[in-house]
Amino acid sequence: MRRVIWKALGVGLIAIAFLAVYSFTCLFVIPPIDKMPQGMTVLTWRGTGMNFIDSPDAICVRMGQTNDMALCRGLTILAVGRNVNSLFIRLPYFEGLYLHTTYGVHYDQMY
Repeated sequence: MRRVIWKALGVGLIAIAFLAVYSFTCLFVIPPIDKMPQGMTVLTWRGTGMNFIDSPDAICVRMGQTNDMALCRGLTILAVGRNVNSLFIRLPYFEGLYLHTTYGVHYDQMY
């Protein structure tokens, strides 16, 4: 009986940990640009209005700022990265995650 209780408690704690990571963090996918030709994916705190997997292009499209995508992309990257201590993990660029955030559209090829 005790073993069942400990297993249930363990599963509950793992579920709470996953929920906390999903609720408070963001995988932010930065596509290749002039200053970072290889692109980057970072795990950071989730800001207001950000999705769990997000990109600067997706944020710009949601805000309706598609007229000057390069400027909006740069400002969004600056806003997310202004606190270097909030970047937990730096990962390589994952094109599949970027395409997930933009619903399959490559904005660098459009603007």
